[in-house]
Amino acid sequence: MPFFASVAEVRDILSITPITEGISIGDVGSKYLGPVILDSREVVPGCLFIARRGESGDGHDYLAQVIAGKAGGCVVEEVWARTDVGRNFIADHSGGACFFVVNDSTQALGCLAAAWREKLDLPTVAITGSNGKTTTKQILSTILGIACGQGTANIKSYNNHVGLPQTILSSSPEDSWMVLEAGMNHPGELEYLGGIARPDIAVFLGASFAHIGAFSNVADVAAAKSELLMGVRDGGTAVVNGDDALMMTALASRMRERFGKQGQETLSIRSFARDAEADLRYSVLPADGGRAIKGSFSLGADEMGYYLPLAGLHNGSNFAAAFLAARELFPQVDPGIFVAAAKEVKPAEMRLGIENLGRLQIINDAYNANPASMMAAIDVACAITDPDRLVCVIGDMLELGELSRKLHEQVGDHLARCKVAHVVLVGNESKVIAGRLSAATDVYLDDDIVNAADYIVRLV
Repeated sequence: MPFFASVAEVRDILSITPITEGISIGDVGSKYLGPVILDSREVVPGCLFIARRGESGDGHDYLAQVIAGKAGGCVVEEVWARTDVGRNFIADHSGGACFFVVNDSTQALGCLAAAWREKLDLPTVAITGSNGKTTTKQILSTILGIACGQGTANIKSYNNHVGLPQTILSSSPEDSWMVLEAGMNHPGELEYLGGIARPDIAVFLGASFAHIGAFSNVADVAAAKSELLMGVRDGGTAVVNGDDALMMTALASRMRERFGKQGQETLSIRSFARDAEADLRYSVLPADGGRAIKGSFSLGADEMGYYLPLAGLHNGSNFAAAFLAARELFPQVDPGIFVAAAKEVKPAEMRLGIENLGRLQIINDAYNANPASMMAAIDVACAITDPDRLVCVIGDMLELGELSRKLHEQVGDHLARCKVAHVVLVGNESKVIAGRLSAATDVYLDDDIVNAADYIVRLV
């Protein structure tokens, strides 16, 4: 069962924090509330609805629908509750539901998640990095599910100040583990998320140009990623990509910040790498015509081969991170079980998924891209098919700030090196890619995705 608590417990959780007054109006008896719901269309009897002000709407506007659905309680913001509409609504409905009036409902969501995390006390992994979070989560949750039983992992890429708490609140006492993605695009976000998640293991996949728009350079990105270390529980472990020198440096600095130069360190750092010295060394080679990978892990005296049914050599790093995190979280489990379980991994949605459509083969890597992930996808496509028969459809990479033009040009240079025959560019930012391609490349540019789709149909 996901989050459930008595009205009094919810009141206490919200009132003990500095960011909310936690005032409850209505029934404060012993009835229980749960699960936590943010979407009015998903309300179930007895649930606790949190009215958030988001980019796409204001949850307070749907409270009538929520009450009609027999929600047991509602978290509402003080700025709304003090309006005539808010006061009248609460007065009219407080007999059937409890209202918790808070300063910030999104932070109240985080408070509830932090309390639920502490109550369940599940072995927990949090994963961050510029690339590979969702795929690493997919690998880790699959092998833990097979080797260690039922657990909870975030769906899709719900990894921000809303999605991570939602994932925690969806976990249940029947679970054996929890795997969380922790994303960010500004400094300070991961320290906040780490304080909610309080992971036993934090995985640092590396830093690159993803979301670089809010930072001066990649070193600053690595520093922001390292904030997650501040939330790791005492006795926990940081699992880090040893091939990423900037990430290693950032973590060392963050360790000094947490424990001081002469402090007693209560965390351990374990590294994985293909090229550098590390606790876990891995090799990686293509398999099944580029549709999978294979290789070996070397950890202490143990060496074992692996097979992973995901395309792309970069997934060797993701698997190494997931394997090492699983070993640290459940050291009593035979590592061979984790390796064997990896054969059941499926690609995450829109992450290098290979689909057959008649005589066509489609590689779907359409999720929010950055230069590293886009070039990796191009490599996979070229490994699977002849570049002369390849059509690369590329949209804009966002949140790259002043480096956007330069980074799009780098993708163009990569396409040119790979000698891709057909390139379809959609969007304003991606247009600069055309200038980096050879005259032999067939290039189509359009801001309209319907026109681009029509062109692709005619082409194939």
